[in-house]
Amino acid sequence: MLADDFRLNEFSPDVRVDTAKASLKEELLSEHAHAQNMYSVIQRHHGYKEKLGHAYGDRCAYCGVPIGCIGYQSFQIDYIVCKNGNADDRADVPTGIDSIENLAFACVNCNGKKHDFTLTELSLPLLSPDMDLGTTFVRNDDFSIEISHEYAGCKPVRAFYDRMHYGSELRRIDYLIASLFDLDQYVNSNDELGELASKISDLLRLALGSLIPRRNKSSIALIA
Repeated sequence: MLADDFRLNEFSPDVRVDTAKASLKEELLSEHAHAQNMYSVIQRHHGYKEKLGHAYGDRCAYCGVPIGCIGYQSFQIDYIVCKNGNADDRADVPTGIDSIENLAFACVNCNGKKHDFTLTELSLPLLSPDMDLGTTFVRNDDFSIEISHEYAGCKPVRAFYDRMHYGSELRRIDYLIASLFDLDQYVNSNDELGELASKISDLLRLALGSLIPRRNKSSIALIA
């Protein structure tokens, strides 16, 4: 993920998805040498699913909402290039549709919205969470998401934006909550703050304790 990625904020953990997924693939194959379908293996072994989550900084590959905001149970494994949809138009996955390279860690909202959206050879680089998705869309000062000016006239990008409901109020709320959550993690890892860290953390957690239940209660209406 990139520093100017719309899914991240200045306090988000620095992760290298490609490197982390490559390490996970190596581990998986060392324990399941003849595995043809990595999706099935990861689904059966929750430890692998957790490590796939770690590869994405324990946050949704498509919107950036962290596990700490909505809970691990609200995350699923997504096919970046979907198994459904129009096979004739679908982008090729050289390593196989069920390979780890084609799998992403996604919140239930994003996975449900994306569903059978077909990524073509042309749209894959722009919309894959492992490629340029983070800069195809941009985050405004009011936390809203819009299409980058460079791709404003690109129909597949507009279709994806609409499909994912990136214009929803929920996307703004989730970014605010994620920023507070990441700031709390940063504060607690900063030894220079000393005793002040616990005071700041208490305030942040108080805010999160109020925001998250309200977010979860209204999420269905906000994403519709």
